[in-house]
Amino acid sequence: MLDSLIAFALLGEPALAAPPETGLAAREAHHRELLSCDRLVGHWLQEDEYLALYNAMADSRQVLEALRPMPFSEEEFPKDAADLRVGDAHYGEADLARLHDRPAEADVREAYLVLRPHCMRLIGYF
Repeated sequence: MLDSLIAFALLGEPALAAPPETGLAAREAHHRELLSCDRLVGHWLQEDEYLALYNAMADSRQVLEALRPMPFSEEEFPKDAADLRVGDAHYGEADLARLHDRPAEADVREAYLVLRPHCMRLIGYF
């Protein structure tokens, strides 16, 4: 399964930057993905990558604030939550804990080869 995830990450869709439709649900899902990227692999990004992700999150939040009050309160998306889908794999709270608390070599490989490229495509970085 990891091989298919790596292939998807390397050959997947090109830039997935902001959703083409401007509906609230699509914008919320995109913002939730950005927050999940930050929580899952933000600490492993290089400075320029992290700044690009941070700017994309700020831009997304600004757009959401124009559509609804206070996007993603603690009740809607707790600080220890993650909700990211890469191919058929879903990354959630258990993966967040696994990638932060003493990650194994396979976890680091997965973060660099699968999650990081997906997140960078999500913000249109490459």
